Amino acid sequence: MSWNYRIVRHDDHGGWYAIHEVYYNSKGQICLISVDPDGPTGDTMQDLVADFRLQKEAFKFGYVKYDRKLAKPDWEDQLTALLERDKAAP
Repeated sequence: MSWNYRIVRHDDHGGWYAIHEVYYNSKGQICLISVDPDGPTGDTMQDLVADFRLQKEAFKFGYVKYDRKLAKPDWEDQLTALLERDKAAP
């Protein structure tokens, strides 16, 4: 399983864009999208700059459409379950 930041298009309220965490399964397909947009954060200024740079990478890719089926309120629990399932797969 892998993840990155992606630009996500929301179709509600006339359409808008935000950066979200997007997770991919072992086949490279999107399997989870963070429910809420994600801004850069860090425990130190260096961490903040590093996170900002990772988010800046999202602009190199096209946007993905927000899919409510992939964005679940308990996405962190689901991510843990997916990671455990990936570890168990041959």
